[in-house]
Amino acid sequence: MKKNYLLLVTLGAFAACGNLPPQTEQPKTDGFSTYRAALAKENDTEDAEGLPVAGGYIVDDDLTVENDTALRDYYTNFVLTQNTLASNLTVAQDLIVAIVQGRDDKWSAAERKKVTYCVSDRFGARKAAVVASLASAMAAWENVADILYTHDASQDTKCDPKNSHITFDVRPTSRQSYLARSFFPSSARAQRNILIDSTAFSVKAPLTLTGILRHELGHTLGFRHEHTRPQAGTKCYEDSEWRALTTYDSASVMHYPQCNGTGDWGLTLTPKDIAGAKKLYGVPN
Repeated sequence: MKKNYLLLVTLGAFAACGNLPPQTEQPKTDGFSTYRAALAKENDTEDAEGLPVAGGYIVDDDLTVENDTALRDYYTNFVLTQNTLASNLTVAQDLIVAIVQGRDDKWSAAERKKVTYCVSDRFGARKAAVVASLASAMAAWENVADILYTHDASQDTKCDPKNSHITFDVRPTSRQSYLARSFFPSSARAQRNILIDSTAFSVKAPLTLTGILRHELGHTLGFRHEHTRPQAGTKCYEDSEWRALTTYDSASVMHYPQCNGTGDWGLTLTPKDIAGAKKLYGVPN
């Protein structure tokens, strides 16, 4: 979740959505350079020992692309699809799931009950709040879909991207462009992290750390930002690499309110969010 969205809570102002600069008629290489230069980049992530971890580029506000090679692929395959947005807006569309290589980006039947995570001890005095907020946010999804997250506290002392004993790590960061950022099921282990910026602990109601994490956990299940749909308009368009699970939901937990959304900053699951989660993962059992 992009940090400057917090201004909507405190000041009532509308912030610009997304990190994508306007497309121009420049050559592809120059266009990529311009796009890359406009992106925020993680600048101070650390592993469990406090050693620097190379930060990735932040795309779509709260997701990461790890290096220049991966970013060029993302730019070519996704960003340039904005050129076809005008035609997309005329097509009727039926929560949306990401598509990777033609398939839904989701946990398999064998994986979905074994999604484990650690919570870094580097949160210090804030760790208990993180653990509790994660548990509450996860319960919102677990109560409606056949998915199970398990906190492996034995890994908290070595909670970093190199830890292969857990599915993903939850770590603190600071001075980033977002409140928190996440990943998709298809992400490589090194990128399967939920990073929480220090500013996420001082947000004002109705936005809460639990609400932020409900949104970010939606990404870990494969759900895209709902505001990339044509019905949301062009303001926050990202790309068209997704499949609809329900009809458009402007109040979705995955829809930023300032992107022509109708929900509030409580970021709670709507009936359509629940229906979409059940459609992708089945009912809890």
